[in-house]
Amino acid sequence: MAVRLHVADDQQRLERGWPHLRTLETATSKKSAAERAASVLTKVDPSSMVWTPEVARAFLRGHHLRPGNPSPADLAAMAAPEELDADEFLALLPKWAARARYQFVFEHVVLLAEALLGAEAVVEAVATWLASLPTGGWGPPLLAASFAGALTDPHMMAYYVGYPALRAGPRARERLAEVRDAAPTGTLGARLLDLVLGGADAVRRNGGLRELAACAFVTDDPALVASISSADRRFASLSPRFVWLGGPSVIDDFVARAETGLPPWYLARCVAELGVFAEPAVVRLVGVLAGKKKAESAALGWVREHAAFVDANLDQLEGLPAADAIRAAVAGAPIPEPARTLTRDELDSGTDALLVETARRWSAVQGRTARIGVLREAQAAYADLMASAGFPPNPRAGHVFCVDGGRRVAALPTILGLDLEATMELLELWDAAEDAS
Repeated sequence: MAVRLHVADDQQRLERGWPHLRTLETATSKKSAAERAASVLTKVDPSSMVWTPEVARAFLRGHHLRPGNPSPADLAAMAAPEELDADEFLALLPKWAARARYQFVFEHVVLLAEALLGAEAVVEAVATWLASLPTGGWGPPLLAASFAGALTDPHMMAYYVGYPALRAGPRARERLAEVRDAAPTGTLGARLLDLVLGGADAVRRNGGLRELAACAFVTDDPALVASISSADRRFASLSPRFVWLGGPSVIDDFVARAETGLPPWYLARCVAELGVFAEPAVVRLVGVLAGKKKAESAALGWVREHAAFVDANLDQLEGLPAADAIRAAVAGAPIPEPARTLTRDELDSGTDALLVETARRWSAVQGRTARIGVLREAQAAYADLMASAGFPPNPRAGHVFCVDGGRRVAALPTILGLDLEATMELLELWDAAEDAS
C-alpha cells in the first residue's frame, strides 16, 4: 500500500532521496567557515549545521582533522578561498578514504560535493575513484556479517553516492554499474554498489541483510523493507526514506521506537521528516513526541498546521500524556516556545551535578540489576543534557563518567573511592546498561 502525503509535490522529493541531500544557504556567523566546518567533523551527527558554500568547501577540505581543537594551521588548510571543482574533489576522495570516521561524515562528503558540483559530477568522481582502486583496496567483505559494521568504513561513499544517482540522469547508474561489474567480487565496495543498484535481490544476495539502513535503494519490494523495519532499532535507520519505501506500517515502527526512546538529536527532526505523511499513525507519533521536552514545540506546531487532519484522527492519542495539549493546540491554544539551548557552562555544570547525583544513587543501592538501572538513567539524563545544549549523544560518555570526569568533578571511581577491581566492575556495568538501552 502506497503511503499518503499531505503535499503532492513531496512525492518527487521522496523519490529523489529526500532528506538525503544538502542545501546550501546564506548565513552569517562570528566564526569563520573553517571553524564552523571543524566544529562538526568529530560529531556523531552534525545535522544541525547551516551549510553555506564556504562551510561546505571548508568541510570537504578538512579531511586531515582529528578529534580535539584544530590548530591555526588546520583551519588555514580548510580556508582556501578558491572554488572547489570536480578535479579537486576527486583528489580529495583518497584522503577522506584514509581512515574510518563517524558514519554521517561520509554521507556529508558525498552530499556536500553534490550541492557544490552537481549530481552527475559527484557520481563520476566517486566512480573514477573506485575504479582506480587496486584489487586490495576495495575493502573486506564486512556485509557478510553486518551492514552496521561497514558504516564507519570509507567505502560507504560508494553507498551514499546512490543518492546523487537518484537525482542524476540515467548515465549515472550505468556508470556505477560498470564500476561494480569490474570490481573484485565479494569486496565491501562491490557489495555496496550492488545495494545501490540491485534492489531487494541485492539485499538478499549480500548475506541476507536484516538492517534497514541497507535498504535505502530497495524501490522494488515494500514488503521486504517493512519486514526489516519491524525489528531494526539502529540509529542509522532513522529516515523517512524507509516509510516511503516500506509503506505505512513502517510509521508504526517509528511510533514504537518513539515510545521506548528516540535519540535526543532526532526528536525534532522526526516531527519534520515523518510529518510529511498523511497517515493516521503519524498523529500518534507526533503525540508521543509532544511529550518530549526537546520535541514539544515542534510537535504542537505540526498539530496546529495540520489541525483538521489531527482532529479527524484523535483516536490515535488514546492513553498519551500529551493528548490534552494536542487537543488544545487543535483548538488554537498557544504553543510553548522551544526549550532554551544550554550554554557550554550550563552543560558543564549540569554534567558535574549529574556525576555527583549518579554517585549518590549508586551508593544507595546494591546488586547488579539496581546499579545497571542507575547507570541507564544516568546515560539517558546525560543524552538529554547534551541535546539541551544542541549536541548529539557523546560517544565518549563512558569516559566522562568512568574515566575523565566533568569540569570540576572527578569521575565516578574517584568520587566513590573504588579500587581497581570495583572500577572494572563499574565499567562492565556501564557497558551492560548501554546494551540494555
